Amino acid sequence: MNAIRTSNDFFNRLYRLPLFRWLSHPATITVYGSFWLVVSALSEPLFADEGLWGYQGWLWVHYGSPPYIGSVENKGPGIASLFAIGELVFGHQYWFARMMGILCLLATGWLLYRIGERWRDRWTGLIAMSVYCLASAWKSFDGPYTAQTETFMNFFIVLAFYWVAMASSEEVERPKRLVAAGIAMGMAIAFKQIAIVSVGALCYFAIARLKPGDLIGKKFWKVCLWLGAGILLATAVSLIPLWVSGVTCRDYVEGAWLILLNPGSTQLRTFASSMESLSRPDMLVFYACFVFLWKRKSTFELKKIPLSGLLAWMIFSYLAVQSQGWYHRHNYKLTLPCLALAAGLSVQELIDMLPIPDYKINAARTAALWFLIVGMTQVRDMPKVGYSLNLLLHPAPIMEKTLGEWLHQNTSDKDLVYIYGSIRHQPGNRLEFYAARRSPSRYFNDHFIDPPAIAAQVAQDIMSRPPRFIAVWDNMPPEWLQDILRGSFAYRFNMARYWVYENTKLR
Repeated sequence: MNAIRTSNDFFNRLYRLPLFRWLSHPATITVYGSFWLVVSALSEPLFADEGLWGYQGWLWVHYGSPPYIGSVENKGPGIASLFAIGELVFGHQYWFARMMGILCLLATGWLLYRIGERWRDRWTGLIAMSVYCLASAWKSFDGPYTAQTETFMNFFIVLAFYWVAMASSEEVERPKRLVAAGIAMGMAIAFKQIAIVSVGALCYFAIARLKPGDLIGKKFWKVCLWLGAGILLATAVSLIPLWVSGVTCRDYVEGAWLILLNPGSTQLRTFASSMESLSRPDMLVFYACFVFLWKRKSTFELKKIPLSGLLAWMIFSYLAVQSQGWYHRHNYKLTLPCLALAAGLSVQELIDMLPIPDYKINAARTAALWFLIVGMTQVRDMPKVGYSLNLLLHPAPIMEKTLGEWLHQNTSDKDLVYIYGSIRHQPGNRLEFYAARRSPSRYFNDHFIDPPAIAAQVAQDIMSRPPRFIAVWDNMPPEWLQDILRGSFAYRFNMARYWVYENTKLR
């Protein structure tokens, strides 16, 4: 008995130590997570998507040519507006968007912490926060590119779920809370349209917390009405910068929604390839968490944890990923918030099942938390500190940047430059960003010029607004571009696998 009391006193004193308490503090996890997110962001140069959004922001700020009118891209107005703000305040760079992405990742982690704390306990929230922030740095989720649309979309989706998850059963139907959730979801859609799929999960999440008799009654329609009102309000607010710049509703619908039917926006996949995309090794552990939670569903029902709502969130997230067709690594970031919550609930439920004395439980939870955190930073997909630090101190030469700077220095603000990359392997967006010169066509992104009608439009744009230079990746121009090059263009040189041709009439 004396030995147990002595051990009890030891663990109690240990847990009261400031260092021990800080190990399980959300601020500590935030600082640790921000360190790895910065390391990850420093490990890779400009990404193709960042290049195209940076070009759109530059074009909008310097020439008053907004998205959907001056440039074609299949995203909502949110990401272009963000890069335009960075261009306006800090000049031609992409680090502002990456830093804002890191802040959004940390804020999303904090929201997950609050949800986990509300549902179960602070330890659940700490694990969910840690899993989300650290997994977001993995290369298997395109972690270095923190300015991806999924980063900002996830923040607003989780914020929408936060407004509903933090409410009691009696507060769920309150208009202010539902409108706030709808506004957050509307902002998520403004960054990436596929977030509209998550609206279904949010509706289920909110409605499932009502009494069974209310599912087909007035409260059901009340929930849908106020959520819809918030989404419409946020959509209208996100379009204000475009409307001020002369973009009409028709331009927005065609440029952000109808373009999703373009082959460059999606591609059809077979059922087998869809299943293969779901069996990624780094996702298998998360699946195990959901299986474990479902086995313990009776326990969660007693604790009033909305496990069915969390499962619906995951299912709708996977539907959103699958509906995009393109299985890029960053597409899977959409699944991370609900999977992080599942991990937090699973770990804490597992610890509670173990025969651990009460006076040791906090030590066990702290050990489990940091065992998980350290393990996640040691995986192969986590960028290495030494590598990122070396790139920061000794930047490696980027040939596309060198070529882009040459094009910029050998042209004036009035000159045009057309860049044709490989649609599947090497989009020309990075070179467009570095060159910082206008394209003769609003179809600057070669992902969207496959249809013959659009290719003909691009050819007409080039003929009517002749560029000073044309750069072609790997010297593989399509037939319509070959006809233009044979007309009044002469080969100059090649660099970074781009063949550069100069307009002989504009020398």
